[in-house]
Amino acid sequence: MNMELHKLGFTSHKERKVRPDADLMAGALAGAISSLSVAPIDRTADAKSLGKFLGKDLTPQDRKSTINLIKKMYQIGKAEKGGSLGGFRGFYEGAGVKALKLAPATAISFVAYEQLKKRLNKKIF
Repeated sequence: MNMELHKLGFTSHKERKVRPDADLMAGALAGAISSLSVAPIDRTADAKSLGKFLGKDLTPQDRKSTINLIKKMYQIGKAEKGGSLGGFRGFYEGAGVKALKLAPATAISFVAYEQLKKRLNKKIF
């Protein structure tokens, strides 16, 4: 069974060499991607609870349903940012800074997890 997995490129945890530099990069990339992928959801939730989007007040009618809110946010973003992609840019306002903030924390978590797993495996097995 193990030989078949090697043919596919899979290795077990015991065979994997722990490389902190690779884990740092993987963690930073994972943190940035996760932050950027949920940015529109975060912006929508913030707008719904705060009643503002890009400095514009949202009416209670706009916030009544999530679909109405997303449509209104797109209209505000298009008016503020302009262009055909302007509406979508509003959903990512401030996402880059958030990704830069989250990337180092996730990278450190990845390295700490892998190092701890390596040390515990040595002691247990």
